[in-house]
Amino acid sequence: MNQPAVTRPKVSLAQSSPTVGTFRERDGVLEWRGRQETVRIEPWGADAVRVRARLGGPVLEGLPGARVEGGTAHVSCTVTNTGDRSADEVVQLYGRAADPSVPRPRRELLAHRRLALAPGEPARVAFDIPLTALEFWDVARGGRQLEEGPYDLLVGASSEDIRLRTIVHLDGTAPAPRPVTRRGLEGADFDERSGVAIVDRTRTAGDAVTPAHDGTAELVHRSCDFGTGVREVTAQVAGAGVLELSLDGGPVLATLTPAAPTADVYACTTLAAGFAAAGVHDVRLRLRGPLRLAHVGLPG
Repeated sequence: MNQPAVTRPKVSLAQSSPTVGTFRERDGVLEWRGRQETVRIEPWGADAVRVRARLGGPVLEGLPGARVEGGTAHVSCTVTNTGDRSADEVVQLYGRAADPSVPRPRRELLAHRRLALAPGEPARVAFDIPLTALEFWDVARGGRQLEEGPYDLLVGASSEDIRLRTIVHLDGTAPAPRPVTRRGLEGADFDERSGVAIVDRTRTAGDAVTPAHDGTAELVHRSCDFGTGVREVTAQVAGAGVLELSLDGGPVLATLTPAAPTADVYACTTLAAGFAAAGVHDVRLRLRGPLRLAHVGLPG
């Protein structure tokens, strides 16, 4: 909530070192750690929240009204300036899947609205949110999906200063295993990975994966449905190295390796090996050496 006395953070990402860094959450605060410094990233509106705590100011009142019609969620709430001076308020609406089948963001900013309020003035705020804003990229199906189930809608002054919340239940796609006999597995559509670098599949389009620094990489594709059974595995690869396949953390069941290195890293060749599986399993792939993996086929 922005009052005239609000100060700006002293350090921002734009002011910090341009070198590569990583984000992590520590004690509830997001940090960016670079080679030369660590920057604490506070929630948007955190300074204004501190000012309001000292001076008084706008507050959010009541449960947010929410309804879903067609492909839109309609959310509304009331904001009242309880202070003795005029003030601006930035009302922020966040959403999250309450019971997602895959890891999802803790909160996603869906919309915000800035209000200028006189002392004692109330204002009604309404947001119309397309349900597509709650979709996620489903690596199992290779596209965006709205997963069925409950979703929290949260209204506040920042992502860490939530004042109002409600739950809506949305119809959508039910979680299901990967249909690998139909689609196979794209190398870059993993659920978990270790030691992996994502690289270009061709000079113009697509992704592939390879071990970082030509070492060893591991990929996990969860809940793969082999149906009534498969008898073969194929792999589109480039370069040189070894690809090993196992199920559910068990022993290696198939090993594929090019007879000779391909002409270049973009010249994919198709390898095949015997492999038997049925039902639903986690597929684990291990790459050794400078081998690029584009796709794994598991024909039924």
